[in-house]
Amino acid sequence: MINIVYFWQRGVFLCVIVDEFLALLLSICQLCQHVIFALFV
Repeated sequence: MINIVYFWQRGVFLCVIVDEFLALLLSICQLCQHVIFALFV
């Protein structure tokens, strides 16, 4: 029972990290698009 709770908590922790990482990646992509757009216009 303790192991299940432990792994569940680890899973939630990893999901949060992945979610934050994807959000960061998305913001970087948007930033790059703005920079490229500014250079070509």
